[in-house]
Amino acid sequence: MDQAQSTHNGKKKIGRWLLGAALLIILSLFLHDRSEYLDKNSKMNDEIQELQALNGESFLRLLERSPSFLPLAEQIDDLRNVPNGQSPTRVVKLIEQVKASSFEMEEELSVLISRTGSGESDPDKRMEERNAALSLAYGGNPLSVVTSLSFQYWKSDPKELSELALYHLGLMAKEIRLMDKDLDKLRHYVNEALQEPRLKEDSYRMSGYAIMNENEFLKTILVHLKKIAVISDNYQTALYS
Repeated sequence: MDQAQSTHNGKKKIGRWLLGAALLIILSLFLHDRSEYLDKNSKMNDEIQELQALNGESFLRLLERSPSFLPLAEQIDDLRNVPNGQSPTRVVKLIEQVKASSFEMEEELSVLISRTGSGESDPDKRMEERNAALSLAYGGNPLSVVTSLSFQYWKSDPKELSELALYHLGLMAKEIRLMDKDLDKLRHYVNEALQEPRLKEDSYRMSGYAIMNENEFLKTILVHLKKIAVISDNYQTALYS
């Protein structure tokens, strides 16, 4: 009986030892896997941060080198100041210049808008802002008004430029100047910041600075493009009223 009890107790001790060893092995494997996961996750986060910094720097470089829109405003003024009796060749040339520059502004703003979002914490909100800005970049420019002006000019006999269209183009030129002034401030700040070595060496700093300027860029152009779009809508309303 004692021998049987002793054998039974020995088996229980062996069972406990095996169970303990198995638990230690499982715990060791778990900790190893967790350590690998955390290490991979950390590396992935670092890579994401570096990518966001690169995307952010790309936007900043584009903004820094973006052209001024003042030539478009000046071309509109030239068109508005055409004297009566000017040759159609001269008038058409000015109209086509305004059309081309309007299209270039649209394309330039669209490229910049599409590059925003390098690390926004709320991507859905940024997507909504970006779509609104893109819509305004296509609609909030002089292209539709100057196209209408061109059509009316060719229909007129004798050849005359629409005073209504010229008036609204003048309002747009004023707003374009204000937008370019605000964007020029951003270009200046970005140019100075990109000369700072610490910004280039720190991906977190670069990403944060890019997000700040992307927000400021979108806020700036939305204010002005909305006003230009309203001017365009007012022109269409007056034209068909």
